[in-house]
Amino acid sequence: MDHLSTQNSRKTKVSRGSYNRSGSSSLSLSALLLSVAVLLVHCTPLTQRQETVPNRPETRVYQSRLDIIREAVKRVLDKKKFFLDEEQSNSLYIQSEWLEEGRYRSMVKAALKPLERSRTEVRLHILVEKKGMFKEAWEPEDEIGIDVYRSFLDDVEMEGYRVLYDGA
Repeated sequence: MDHLSTQNSRKTKVSRGSYNRSGSSSLSLSALLLSVAVLLVHCTPLTQRQETVPNRPETRVYQSRLDIIREAVKRVLDKKKFFLDEEQSNSLYIQSEWLEEGRYRSMVKAALKPLERSRTEVRLHILVEKKGMFKEAWEPEDEIGIDVYRSFLDDVEMEGYRVLYDGA
């Protein structure tokens, strides 16, 4: 029985010793956790803002009248800090002025088409341009965030409900 107790105490000492060796085990554990975190970051899909797709206009049909959708588009532009280009806009077409943010600028164009009394089609095109380093000219960007159009069109839909609620 004495032999068993000696073995147990040696095991305990050995296991304690492996954790107390000048922090090398805790250092290797930290390195392992850090490598797992880095691996997770590199293996997970890109966030919605980082993943891009070719910039092509998108179309959506809303179950609402033209005047309601037109007002909804204007409100969304306002909430996103775009100014309406009054000279380019009319009852079936809405265009914003350029919105500059750092080295990027963007413009929104929305073509409205009444389909029936209570259905309206919106063709949305968001132009994005980038100013290169040490350059004065703006260059068009061919790619845009994967969720930009969907988010904008969803906002138009929600704003359309608000316009209805407000009594337009």
